[in-house]
Parts: sequence; structure tokens; C-alpha cells
Amino acid sequence: MPGRFRVRNKTRPGGDWYFNNNPTPPTNLSTTAGYSSCEDVWGDGDCHGFRVVDLQIDGGHLNKHESGSFASQFNDWVVDAIRSNATGDHIGGIPGIPSDVDAATQAAARTNPSRPYVDVPANVLDLGTAPKRILQDLTDMRSRDFWRAPPAPRSFREATSRVGERYLEYQFMIAPIVSDIVKMRNLSRVVNDRVGEINRLFGGQGLRRTVTVFNGSRSANISFVAQSAGILVGYNAIATESVTVRVHARWIPSGPCGLQPSNEQIRAWAVRSTLGLTVDASTLWEITPWSWLVDWFTGIGTYLKSQRNIVPAQLMGVYPMTHTKTEWHCPGYPITAWWDPNLVLGSLQTARIVKETKTRRSSFVSPFTVHLPFLSGQQMGVVASLAATRSR
Repeated sequence: MPGRFRVRNKTRPGGDWYFNNNPTPPTNLSTTAGYSSCEDVWGDGDCHGFRVVDLQIDGGHLNKHESGSFASQFNDWVVDAIRSNATGDHIGGIPGIPSDVDAATQAAARTNPSRPYVDVPANVLDLGTAPKRILQDLTDMRSRDFWRAPPAPRSFREATSRVGERYLEYQFMIAPIVSDIVKMRNLSRVVNDRVGEINRLFGGQGLRRTVTVFNGSRSANISFVAQSAGILVGYNAIATESVTVRVHARWIPSGPCGLQPSNEQIRAWAVRSTLGLTVDASTLWEITPWSWLVDWFTGIGTYLKSQRNIVPAQLMGVYPMTHTKTEWHCPGYPITAWWDPNLVLGSLQTARIVKETKTRRSSFVSPFTVHLPFLSGQQMGVVASLAATRSR
């Protein structure tokens, strides 16, 4: 299948400028206002490689009128810095953007028709013992005098240690209890939703889902020279960039071709997959000691979840899509005379540059992904609480 490349250049009036001792007729030549380009592959099928870039440049006009013999004159002149497509590129530097393989593996695990709804790290099968576990947790909390008002702390260290203990009790005792109760209340709705997914899987077109795996942004202050010929002026720009990574996944049945399962079979699959009622590699990995620490740096646990096959389904394609948008805001200001700051000679207009890049690629799932994510607020709280309790 051949590839193709298309581009469209945008133009706008560029203005004119000259020196009073060497005037030239105004030419008002056009200059760039950005461009749009598209790279794709055409032919049979869909979801082929795709890349679209759009750059839009607005504003940035310079006006200055001075009567001196050797003074420069500017009439709606688009400053040199934005008379090309070089300024306004993506600034990069956003932490945590996953690789294509990492994003594909996460999406496969999240769209797998066999993914569990209740996935307790210590034992994915213990939803059936949830009421007993909740009762035992409440008994443990009572035996630890959780319900009684604690005595006044004798020192600042004891106070911080006690706060850390209470935070850990909330995170690892109260929050899991509430979570289990809420999940059990929503179980009927989740099973019905899973039945709908399985019906779509066997509906002829397979199961197609698109999920967002990353959202991030950053801002930076960037200074650059806007015009050096005839006058020296610059911009103090604020560049803001956002990156969204979404993944489109397609699943097809892996069982006998053309056989539609019965409604009873589909509901049985929905219940088993929702509750995680199976013993497979993902189950064994979850109950393996320190597997949570390995998953912090790798994608082994995510990959095993993507391979769970309670519902007979096969991943036919996974396509990461990245949308990067960068906006440069360059505030304008008045141009004053160097010998008299109160004398306004003209102005430099605000400039706005927006660049968007959208890409789509084909990828695959793999357990051999390496990443080092930043600690979330909750994880930082747990670490701080552990440190506080250890200092007691």
C-alpha cells in the first residue's frame, strides 16, 4: 500500500518597513501564516499509519513611525521571528509519556473482555469471602481501640506518628472496606455491561474500544528576539503544551468461527470475568510476594491481565494515537523612544502560535516495558506515613 504526503501553506499580508533615508515603495509581500500537512497510507483496510500537523500563526505585527532622518518605519510588519514556520514548535519535556508498547499493553489490559472488575492484589478470588473479610477487619479495628479517642500525645514525634498510623489505617482498612461494599452494590450493573461487550464481540465486527492512557501538560517561559533589522525588540512568550495518548484496540472471537454463544453462556462468561473467577498466570502473579514492586518498574502484571482468556477473544490490533498541542502566547507592548520613555512611537502586537500534531501507529503488547512513574499524592502520603510511624 503506497504512502502519500500532502501539504497546504497558509499565507497572509506581511506589511513593509524601510529607513527614512532610503525609502522604498510599500510592497506588502505576503508571508507565512502556518501550514497543514498530512502523511498517510491509502489502500485496503484501515488504522494504517497516520500523521497530521497543523501550524497557525496570528498577530505579531509591528508598527512604528518616527520622523528622524535615519529612523525606521514599520507598517503592519510581521516580525522576522514569525515570518517562517521555525518558531512555535513543540517544547517537549512532559514526564511520564508512555512508549507505544507500554500504552498498547495498558490499553489491551483495560479493554480485554476477560478483565476483572474486582481485583484484590493479595488474592483476586477473594470476592466470595468479602463479607467475612469485612467483618474480620471491623473486629481487628475494634481490638486496636480504633473507635476510642486516643490520649493526648506527649511529644511532637508521637503526634506525627499517630497521624501516620491513622492515615495508614484509613488507606489499608477503611478505604478497602468501603470499596468492596460499593463494588458489590454495582456488581449487577457491571455484569450487564460486560454482557453487552461480549455480544458486540460476537456481533460480526468484533469488539472495538478506544481508551485514554495518558494526559499531561507543562508550561514554559521562552524569550526570543522578534525583530533585529531596523529595530531590536523581543517577546517574552508563555508556551503551554498538552499531550494526550489514546489507544484503539480491536478484539475478535477466538472460538469456532460463526458460532454464536447462548445467552446463558455469555452471562456465565460475564460473571466469571467480572469477578476474576479463574486461576491463571495473572492470578498467580497477583499473589506472588513483591509483585507490586516489580509492576512499579515493569509491565508484567498489566501484560498478564491483557492475556486473560475467560471470554474466548483474540487481540487483532492495537493502535496508539498521540495528540500534541502547543500554544505560544506572546504578549505585545508599546514601542517607546529610548530618549523619552513617555513618547510612544508604535506597538508590537500580541502574537499567538498554535501547533497541533496527531499521529497513529500500529503497536503490540509486551511484558518487557520499563518505566519509572512519579509518586502520586496518595502514594506520597503512604510513604510519609510509613516514615512517621518508623520514627516513633
